[in-house]
Amino acid sequence: MDWRPVLDGYVFMDYPETTFRSGKFNKAPLIIGSNAEEMSLSVPPTVVPLMVTSLIKTAVPADLQALALQLYPPGANNDEAWASMVGLLTDAQFTVTTRRTAQCVSENQTLPVWRYLVSHAQAGLLEKYGAYHGIELFYLFNTWEETPLAKGPLFRDEDKAMQSHMLKYWTNFAKTGNPNGQGLVSWPEYQAPADCYLTISANPDGTRCGLRDAECDLWDQAVGFTGCLVTDVKTIGAGQTPLLYPNPTSGTLQFEPALQADARIRVYNQQGQLCLQAQGNTALHLGHLPKGMYFLRISGEGLEVLAKVVKQ
Repeated sequence: MDWRPVLDGYVFMDYPETTFRSGKFNKAPLIIGSNAEEMSLSVPPTVVPLMVTSLIKTAVPADLQALALQLYPPGANNDEAWASMVGLLTDAQFTVTTRRTAQCVSENQTLPVWRYLVSHAQAGLLEKYGAYHGIELFYLFNTWEETPLAKGPLFRDEDKAMQSHMLKYWTNFAKTGNPNGQGLVSWPEYQAPADCYLTISANPDGTRCGLRDAECDLWDQAVGFTGCLVTDVKTIGAGQTPLLYPNPTSGTLQFEPALQADARIRVYNQQGQLCLQAQGNTALHLGHLPKGMYFLRISGEGLEVLAKVVKQ
């Protein structure tokens, strides 16, 4: 590729995977995911079994090629070979890199990570390509029904359900930092060892864990990825300003990094009246306060922070 990020020593100090792996990144709630057939539109329309074998011999180290042939069998016909090539390229470029990022970000921050897999396929000419690269954007922005390929009966009840789910999950996340909400299938918060995720389709499924583990393990071995360099989640120090999340909040306000144990928190309303006092920790509960704007004063050894919070 001719166009890619450049390490300029100012904005980009290192490559993304290295940065996520090291834990030296800005901490924030994260949704990250991929699609089941990311590379289906990029693979040649006709693939013969020999092409799969050749790709494996080219892209996979010699000691892992036998395993790769088991995981991505060349097949007995062109359709099987095509499916194997789509799976191989999808896993190598999207599935495993998503897993690495989700693992390293979740292990290096206390803020939540949410992983997904889009598995929805469209009717008509594109059905063969499954959940291809970019398909989720049509549903996230509710634009698939306006395209020529989706007019009339090609925009099905399944498509309506898919776009409704995505719109609700993403707007919940933007509003609160948590995609879950009333009437939605529960989306589990990501934890690296279990690798649980949400399958997004007309009927989402939040009970699955271990997305293509064997295939991802293969690609980790192929590039020498040995895991994340987990850093200690330290408490806030002098001169630092904590992230107050989510803001606006419907009840619980979290701090990243955690406050000092002896930090004093005072909450004032817009009239300057003291509404709440608490000691430092990772969270502050505002559920009993009326809706409105509040001002937080956080004090501790070498610590003095003023912040504005909206209670919804």
